[in-house]
Amino acid sequence: MWLTTQDGTELGGSSRVELNSTSFGSIILIVTGTAAGALVLLVMLRLVRRLRAAKAADSAGADL
Repeated sequence: MWLTTQDGTELGGSSRVELNSTSFGSIILIVTGTAAGALVLLVMLRLVRRLRAAKAADSAGADL
């Protein structure tokens, strides 16, 4: 993409610009870490509930 005049003449020359953005680095790490921790916690909670429900179903089946 080039900057041109109305008649199509290119303006200026090409230049290379390097951009390094680290101002949000720590914030992104905190958000990502919190999301990963929540994911692990919720998976563990689901597994515990599933195991408890299976155990309860086995106990109810044994009582019959």
